[in-house]
Amino acid sequence: MLHAVVTTVTGFFWVRVALGVTEAVNTPAAVKTVATWFKGDDRSLALGIMNVAPNLGAVATPLIVPAIAIAWGWKAAFIATGAIGFVWLAFWFALPKPRGDGEAVDAAPETSGKLVETLKDERTWVVAVGKFLTDFVWVFLLFWAPDLFVRKYGLDQGELAGPVAVVFLLAGAGSYFAGWLSSRLLASGKTYNRARKTPMVIGALLAAPVPIIALAPNVWVGAVLVGMTLAAHQMFSTSIFGLATDIMPARKVGIVIGFGATFGSLSGLLMNEFTGVVLEFFNVYWPMLAMCATAKFAAVLVIHWMQPDIDKTRNAMLAEEGIRPAPA
Repeated sequence: MLHAVVTTVTGFFWVRVALGVTEAVNTPAAVKTVATWFKGDDRSLALGIMNVAPNLGAVATPLIVPAIAIAWGWKAAFIATGAIGFVWLAFWFALPKPRGDGEAVDAAPETSGKLVETLKDERTWVVAVGKFLTDFVWVFLLFWAPDLFVRKYGLDQGELAGPVAVVFLLAGAGSYFAGWLSSRLLASGKTYNRARKTPMVIGALLAAPVPIIALAPNVWVGAVLVGMTLAAHQMFSTSIFGLATDIMPARKVGIVIGFGATFGSLSGLLMNEFTGVVLEFFNVYWPMLAMCATAKFAAVLVIHWMQPDIDKTRNAMLAEEGIRPAPA
């Protein structure tokens, strides 16, 4: 909301920094909440639904915010979107404390979740490496796909709203599908290892065709290809969130997801810099699209190498915490 009151470019820059720092709390807090409220078998779908929400917001925002700005001015747009956060906060505080049994509630003391101890834990690095190897795809396509569409199809900004909506709707569908699929696999008696890695493999396959966007005959085909790739990313992201809740005690999930998100942001930063250099000197997109097509395959292999048996790690974690596994 402070965007509406600053009067200089420097002031605007610093409120953007503040927004970036503070909104980064949301994802670790959300995943930790799911880990606290839900048993292992229920977490998958909950994480999928949780990960759908930002994509629906990304579809609604370009439809709602410009209307607010036209009706009441651009400052009102910042105030309105900021005020919505307080409405959400009221509902959040109205929720009762989590209740449940078994692994759904982790009552172990916080002292065992110290930062240094967590960073020494190999399980933390599984999440961090998975995010580093994949999150740049999301950053690259969100930041550069509009420029790619403008270059290839000669669109102006006003004509991008429809294709962008398609992209985010497909991304949201990927989140939900990954959560649903993992839940179905667990409900049918499959292992956590299969329930997490199956959506990852499907996501890797789904992202593979994105380089052929250069041959897409129109913007809608291009939007579907980008949307498929972001759906694949969201499938992978939801699965990594689920993996973190499987192998880490609930009290450590927040810091582990935050640490992983830091590495994911770093990969996005590096990808943006790399893209700028490639476009400046070669004016082509295919190297970045090739990286987007292969990133998930590399991540699947590395995660499988670091965590060949998620169930074994999960059972050891539950035994160490003195938590009985939830009944099937």
